[in-house]
Amino acid sequence: MIAVLLGGIATSPWMRAALRYGATVLAVLLFLLALRRTGERAGRLAERLETTEKANDVKRRMLEAAARRPRDHHELVERLRDGGFLRRAAPGIVRLGSRAVRQSPARN
Repeated sequence: MIAVLLGGIATSPWMRAALRYGATVLAVLLFLLALRRTGERAGRLAERLETTEKANDVKRRMLEAAARRPRDHHELVERLRDGGFLRRAAPGIVRLGSRAVRQSPARN
């Protein structure tokens, strides 16, 4: 029964043209959906790469800070006496003479 119906559809020239156009539209639609999915995957990979780069930057800065830390108690005392910690002070810290003062943020 189904074979007879499909056979009848395939014999009509108008139906064959409609099937061709339908197949073409379906192929284009599937191509666009695959392209969209590929773009989403590329976006996720780019976001993951950015997150990984940020994490690696944080780890690198932590390792650099650990490399600059005082090795023992005596080196710590010397740095405190020399003011060595204030030379590498965080942003917003201003050194005034022998003491450090936190600088208040600028207000508009």
